[in-house]
Formats: sequence, structure tokens, C-alpha cells
Amino acid sequence: MSSQHPDFKWIEQLHFGNEEAYRILFDEYYQMLGVFAMKYVKDKEVAEDIVQDVITELYSRRLLFDTPVALKSFLFLSVKNKALNFLRRQQAQERYLNNRMEEESFFLNNIIREEVYYHLQKMIGDLSDPVRQIYELTLQELSNEEIAEQLGLSVDSVKAHKKRGKQILKERLKGLMAFCRAKFLQPHYTPKSTSLRLFRNIAMARLK
Repeated sequence: MSSQHPDFKWIEQLHFGNEEAYRILFDEYYQMLGVFAMKYVKDKEVAEDIVQDVITELYSRRLLFDTPVALKSFLFLSVKNKALNFLRRQQAQERYLNNRMEEESFFLNNIIREEVYYHLQKMIGDLSDPVRQIYELTLQELSNEEIAEQLGLSVDSVKAHKKRGKQILKERLKGLMAFCRAKFLQPHYTPKSTSLRLFRNIAMARLK
């Protein structure tokens, strides 16, 4: 870009805060610097803010430049550094928000899981014998054969009682899922790793 002001004495006047010198600076470099900043930040408003910050900083520091090359080097390097700093802050903020969401999701998942298991144990306690006994032993990780031997039942009888009890618990867990959804999950926020159906399936899997 060829300069509209071939007499570069105005550059020295920047050091003294001369208004006419800054008007020339604006005419010569503002648009060019804005386009340069856009290559980094991809946002016109942010790019303009960066260029304005650089010019304000130049005015505040009253730096002295003896050649156009020195001034241009300062301007473009300053814009580049501010643009990169903006991107670093933006990335840091995104990492912070992502970490917060993961922490909240982990915390919420644990609460819901404990709530499901707590109510599951209560539901099992409300079952009639021998279904209740069979499921309590199942939670202790006893096999069907071990349960049958301990309760004096056949293995087929244990399986039949389990099947009947499982249907009862599945129906009751449906109500628990609605309760957990209303109690813990806000309408506008559902953690990506939270799945009430998953917790219900995990709970039922423990009873196989």
C-alpha cells in the first residue's frame, strides 16, 4: 500500500501526541491493521478493539519512531501479540467451562447413582419372601446355585422368583427415574454423561 503522506515527519510527531499525526496514522494503518487482526481472531468487532487498543497504547507510551518501518513493525507486532493473547484467553475460558461442566456432571451422576441404589435397596426390602431374600443375596454377589442352597430352593425356583421380582422392580424404578429427573435435572441443563436410563439398567444388571 503506497502512503498518502510521503513526508514522514508526522511519525516523529506521534511521540508528542500530535492530533494531526494520529489522524494520519489512522488513515494509513487502521484498516490494514484490522484486516491483519481478523486473520487471527476471525471477529470484526474483536479485531477493531485490538487495533484501537494498540493505537491507544502507542499514544499513552509516547514512543518515538524514526522510520516508517519501525512504526509499522511496532503496530503489526503489537496487533499480533494482542490477537494471540485474546485467543489464549478464549481457549483458557473454554477449557475452564468444559472442566466445570465435567465436574458438575460427575458430581450429579454420583448423586443420582447413589439415589438409585438407595431406593433400589428399599424396594427390595419391601418385597415379600423369598423374593426379598433372593435379591438381597444377589446384591451380595451370590450365584443362583449358592442362593438355592442357602434358602433350600431349587435353582429353577430361584430363577422364577427373580424373574417375578425383576418385573416388580422395573415398574417401581420407572417412577424413581421420573423422581430423579424432577429432583436433580434442570430443564435447561442435562450433563452429557448423565443418563437416568443408564443408571436404571446398571441397577437392574446388578440383580441378574
